[in-house]
Amino acid sequence: MQKSLSRAIVALGEDLVSVVDERLQAEDDTVRAHAMVTRDMFDDPDAGFAHALDAAKRVVALGSEATV
Repeated sequence: MQKSLSRAIVALGEDLVSVVDERLQAEDDTVRAHAMVTRDMFDDPDAGFAHALDAAKRVVALGSEATV
């Protein structure tokens, strides 16, 4: 479901980048991780969603000390 939503957001275009960027500050870890993946998809639409989601979850779990 998240992959489909991310693809739809990316397909709607750059106008939604600011909306996604707002979600990068969400308190909910799931929302923040999904926003990170969606933001990455704007930069590289062909990137693997599952790998990007795993990386985003690590960053959320470990905080700013983690790198993607």
